[in-house]
Amino acid sequence: MKENVSKLKIMYDKDLIDNESNSLKMLTFTVQNLGNENIEINDYDPKTPLGFIVENGHVVDYPTIISASNSYLLENVSISELNSGYVFPEIIIENNEEFTVKMLILTSKNQIPNIIPTGKIAGVEEIKLITSIDEEKSGLLNQIFAGNIYVHIIRLVAYTFIALIVFMFILGIIIITIESIEKYNKNKSK
Repeated sequence: MKENVSKLKIMYDKDLIDNESNSLKMLTFTVQNLGNENIEINDYDPKTPLGFIVENGHVVDYPTIISASNSYLLENVSISELNSGYVFPEIIIENNEEFTVKMLILTSKNQIPNIIPTGKIAGVEEIKLITSIDEEKSGLLNQIFAGNIYVHIIRLVAYTFIALIVFMFILGIIIITIESIEKYNKNKSK
């Protein structure tokens, strides 16, 4: 609730959610392999499994997987509680594949819950959390040069094809215009 409604009381699991000081927030985030390589089962460090911790809030509804980019992930990704956080199983995540997690968090009214990625994957220096704010700040140059070599080759072919079509269209208009002017001049001189 963003508005204060004096006669409305919100309860969650027998606890009163005081609209003045607490807030329930639905949080979703996506785990995505943005690398050029697949993440194999042997890439995980069993001592520090892939997962997350929630700061500035208390998870009141157990996190669930709400979508995945393929059926393998949808069927095999689960979430387990470990110490003060949550972990995912050691599963194959191919490059550009992803799954989305949803959870309900109780926070104080003026705090924003924070997700901290945890775990270690071989070949990955740091597991990054990219927020929608970060995506907006990424800038035009980053968006232009993002992607691997195959993406750039496809872009080159597509942009070249589009440029040729636009060039042929403009050339056609110019030729038609010149022919119309010549025809008009011939008819005028007769």
